[in-house]
Amino acid sequence: MKTLRALCALAAITCASSGSVSAAIIFDGTFAGVYAPANWTFTTGGNGTVNTGGAPGSILLTGSDNGNMVGALTAYVITTGSSGDVMFSWTYTTFDRDGSTFDPAGYIINGTLHQFTANGQPTGSTQSNWASFGVNAGDTFGFFVDSSDNLYGPGQLTISNTPEPGSFALLGSGMAAVWMLSRRRK
Repeated sequence: MKTLRALCALAAITCASSGSVSAAIIFDGTFAGVYAPANWTFTTGGNGTVNTGGAPGSILLTGSDNGNMVGALTAYVITTGSSGDVMFSWTYTTFDRDGSTFDPAGYIINGTLHQFTANGQPTGSTQSNWASFGVNAGDTFGFFVDSSDNLYGPGQLTISNTPEPGSFALLGSGMAAVWMLSRRRK
């Protein structure tokens, strides 16, 4: 019951804040228009790859795993022409035999890495969530997988579109209804 209350409270906060968002969403995880794959820059310090075959709905970034025991950053970045919010869903899977610690993933803003994956997860584990952050016109942002050892298997990061802000309000309303019904059953 505490978990349900916490989720409802979070949904209410999300709904309240989604109504007062002042910044426009400039990228919602859809790789189309100015954010089409042809406009991004892919770099890798090893043999990492980007698979844009799922675009415009998603891209798949695979970290390096070339066995040379030298770290390698695999990144997919773009310079934005406008200020606003970046929102997206992400899914990460580690194939490293030592787990997620050696292949963290996250987003980049102007060359600064922001890890959103958890270290210490076992081989084959999957993590997923959604994220958002603000950027200014002229900022470079994107996504990365950082292969710190380049051994024993890569990390894979999928970036995809996220629900519209109105969907969060709908989710919050649904959760509030569930909470109200659970209160009546007591």
